[in-house]
This record gives sequence, C-alpha cells and structure tokens, in this order.
Amino acid sequence: MTDQPSSDEAHSDLDSEGKERLSTPSRRDRRVRQDTMRLASAGFELASFALILGAIGYGVDSWREHSTPYVAIAGLLFGFSLGFYRLIQIANRISP
Repeated sequence: MTDQPSSDEAHSDLDSEGKERLSTPSRRDRRVRQDTMRLASAGFELASFALILGAIGYGVDSWREHSTPYVAIAGLLFGFSLGFYRLIQIANRISP
C-alpha cells in the first residue's frame, strides 16, 4: 500500500474547475483572532506602562539625587496597577 492519498482525497480542496479553493475564516474564527489580539495588546500596555513610569521615576530619582530609588519603585508599581486595570477592562469587554 502507498502513502499517497486516493484521487478523491487529493482533489478535495479543488473546486469544479480544478482551481484551489481559498477557505475564508468563519465569523467565530475572526472574533477569536480579534479577541486574542486585544488581549495581546493589553499585555503590551501592561509592560509599557510599567517600563515608562518606572523610567520616569528613575529619572526623577537621578535628577533629585536620591540615594534610594523610591520614586522608581513607586512608578513601577503604579505602572503595573494601571496595566492590570486596562487588562481587566479589556478582558471584561471580551468575555461573553
């Protein structure tokens, strides 16, 4: 026996003219893809909020010549808080 598909299986994705059919994604597939992209963007927002506010805090600590990075730590924590807030907002909009 050979591993080649039978003639019916080999032509199953061809239309009546012998051209390859292009499958279009269903509405559900498009919605799942959109929801996944929204959640991925929320993850990027979380990271960017934390990094940007942490960097601003670090800059303030350096400018004020603080010996401890309290403002940078506060910026990071505030950034993570904002990021998680946005993540929860987006997740609530997506959930059915």
